[in-house]
Amino acid sequence: MGGIIKVNCECGFETDFMGGSGSENFETVCKAPALCLSCNKFVVENYMDKGVVCPDCKGKITYYDDVNLQEREGEEGEAPVKTTIFILPDAKCLCPKCGKKQMKFKHVGCWA
Repeated sequence: MGGIIKVNCECGFETDFMGGSGSENFETVCKAPALCLSCNKFVVENYMDKGVVCPDCKGKITYYDDVNLQEREGEEGEAPVKTTIFILPDAKCLCPKCGKKQMKFKHVGCWA
């Protein structure tokens, strides 16, 4: 089952997307949010595909589970281990609009 995710930043950037996968494609698809580091575009791509690039500029994308796109308050120690399953960070993330780590993800529903 996938999740409906709302994205908000203090600068006014706002979007939503359907993440994860459905009951028929969960073994090959996991839609996850990412940032194109070349054109600063917010994209949602298949986390399970290798070599995914930005659909607009073909630049490298970085998924938001990358600690370099996050700012965690009050936490110390090592970054979490990356697994094959995408987990949305509970942190302020780098916004494609303002370039600051003020963007947050919020789960608002489910889809099958």
